[in-house]
Amino acid sequence: MVVSADDSPPLGLLNLDLTSAVALSPKNFTHLNRTPWAGHALAQGIKRLHASSSEQKIGESWELSCDPEAPSKLVDLPEATLTDLIACRTSECLSGSLVANGRTTCDILVKLINPAYPLSLQIHPDDGHKFLRPNECGKPESWLVLSAEEGAGLYLGFREALPVEEIRRRLETGAFTPDLLQFTPVKPGDYFEIEPHVPHAIGPGVILLEPQRVLAGKSGKTWRMWDWNRKYDSLGREDVVAGRPRELHIVEAISLLKPEQQSGPNFVERLKRSPTVIDPSPGVTAKIYPANPWYQVILIDLAAKSSVKINSKACFAGCFILEGSLASQSQYGRRRSMQIGENYFIPAAALPHTLTTSTAAARVALVIPCGQGISRQDDRIFN
Repeated sequence: MVVSADDSPPLGLLNLDLTSAVALSPKNFTHLNRTPWAGHALAQGIKRLHASSSEQKIGESWELSCDPEAPSKLVDLPEATLTDLIACRTSECLSGSLVANGRTTCDILVKLINPAYPLSLQIHPDDGHKFLRPNECGKPESWLVLSAEEGAGLYLGFREALPVEEIRRRLETGAFTPDLLQFTPVKPGDYFEIEPHVPHAIGPGVILLEPQRVLAGKSGKTWRMWDWNRKYDSLGREDVVAGRPRELHIVEAISLLKPEQQSGPNFVERLKRSPTVIDPSPGVTAKIYPANPWYQVILIDLAAKSSVKINSKACFAGCFILEGSLASQSQYGRRRSMQIGENYFIPAAALPHTLTTSTAAARVALVIPCGQGISRQDDRIFN
């Protein structure tokens, strides 16, 4: 369903209660031919109530999306998407202040990611790069580490600053090796800004929350530099004999490389961000990660029988239940139960909004908009 300027909005969208959190499909999983490196940890953990079994491979779960490739569907109106809802009731969804500043779409995409094998070495362009197609845009993103096995980590930049032509030669001749990359072990709570031009790959054994900025109506572009010399069949299964390698984008990726600025542990530290930790109410601890020009991430731990109120100045929020269960309610809307693995869009009309636990603790991640039309003060999130 798409709401066009020439059509009347569907009655279901007009009647949807936006004074309450809007439940999004918790099973927006990427097909394995796109994520052949997928692991089992999401099915055994955060998504255990929604996976087909504990052995289901889930590489990516698109938790909040207006991307035309896989938009979030509405649980209460399955034939409609979040994109449809925002187009139909823009100010109620995004806030009058954002709309007054010309922001009429949600450019935030949020994923959960878990690999059993390293992802390909990737790089994202800026908007307007000469190699982008009209329906493509850049894709600045961030990584919040939710869990990590012993020794698990990320690949960010290069270990040493090799000349660009040497990197090109190794990529084109099959002489590129993992020891050329800067590996950094991670722990839960680590947070990195993966800006355009940053060579990056996710190692096995981690679960990430990955917010991205993707322009409305476009697809954020990823260029694959190197894929660990792997081959796959048509179903996304590794097949070293009869399989085929995935497409690489060496020319495009090379155009973005600056190894002298993208090498060593100091480069990794420049990408890393530390949170401000506050206790907004009794029994509640919030890690507020620094805002970038598009969004801000907040990780909230609630003890049993505690509550926290999200301020209306947040404009809107993506809400992702990572552990436990809780109830949510605005001062206008109905009370809604939330469980682990569920994901919600909290519209402007539902703010301020209170999250409350009962007899057990819970953990929630919020992603809220930043940039044009928004004050970027950390204390605006909570009352």
